[in-house]
Amino acid sequence: MDTHEGTIKLKEDFDPEKPCVRFRKAMKGMGTDTNVIIKMLVTHQNIQRQEYIEKYKAMYGRDLKEDLKEELGGTFEEAVLALLEGPYDLLYGISLDEHLVSELSGDFKNLMCALVAAGRDENQTVDTPSAISDAQLLYDAGVGMNSETDEEEFIRILNTRSFPQLKEVFNQYETLAAAPIEDALGEEFSGDMKNGLLAIGEFLFMIWPEAYSTAAGEAIILYYCRSSAGEGSTGVLR
Repeated sequence: MDTHEGTIKLKEDFDPEKPCVRFRKAMKGMGTDTNVIIKMLVTHQNIQRQEYIEKYKAMYGRDLKEDLKEELGGTFEEAVLALLEGPYDLLYGISLDEHLVSELSGDFKNLMCALVAAGRDENQTVDTPSAISDAQLLYDAGVGMNSETDEEEFIRILNTRSFPQLKEVFNQYETLAAAPIEDALGEEFSGDMKNGLLAIGEFLFMIWPEAYSTAAGEAIILYYCRSSAGEGSTGVLR
């Protein structure tokens, strides 16, 4: 059986700064170098286009899409902007982050927005002293507090630590608290927020294989959150 792969391959040693510099030069001065714009778009896969969209903003403090809108027009502008849309944007006409902000609220909204921001550390090396420190922070933010639970601390740690590191954090938490992290999550949280946090733990301990990329992991966690969340949130994560 013949197999067919996309003609645009991921570039090895991809440096998002280089296309950003070329985009900026193509739009500065008199006229616009549309040939450069086309080349930058059709020689990078969508995932790498998303990287240089963010890098462009970091480098110049400008929005690449807005700059292109100012320089282009008509169907060519529409085609260029379509190539810069992420997969969710193409399906729903709105970014996933914007959809979450409009449909969710409170701590669960913050948890989901942090999750899709893809800020998780990619380093697979486990730092035990750091894990012990994080375990203490989670304990103090939850069952160890005399006042209200610090939801932001849970969101920050569970969404930014690498999966191997987070597993060690949970192990250290159990040693410290003499109870698994799931007990604390069940006691300190409720509703969609509890289900969302538990989904991260469920994914981590039950189905996390080393072969999964962080992006794949986040996608599966979102699936579990969708499956576990209340009726009002399910449609947003579908």
